[in-house]
Amino acid sequence: KLSAVFFEGTKKTPVEVKLLPQQTYFAASYPEYLDYCIVACETQGIFNVTPVKLPVVKSDWATVREGDTVLILQHPIQEDDPSLVQEEVKRFEEVLRRRDDIFYLKASG
Repeated sequence: KLSAVFFEGTKKTPVEVKLLPQQTYFAASYPEYLDYCIVACETQGIFNVTPVKLPVVKSDWATVREGDTVLILQHPIQEDDPSLVQEEVKRFEEVLRRRDDIFYLKASG
């Protein structure tokens, strides 16, 4: 079962929804240093969340400004040894400074 959890790690009650890759699935190949994908999810049970338009070209990407809060997902590096596999890390960070495509985040702990 593929799912996503909204509001995890916040004061709101977490909401788990099914992912719908058959509806929308986009795996990025640009920029090379950024590995991400976009997957549709069901909307039942999600309140006060505004859907976003999915820009495909860089010129249409949303602007991230200093002071904005972003969600960081760190995926584990695949290891040949299963005992070395790490957990995915999710955290919210504040953008302190921005220079072109480089964002300087506030250190957390």
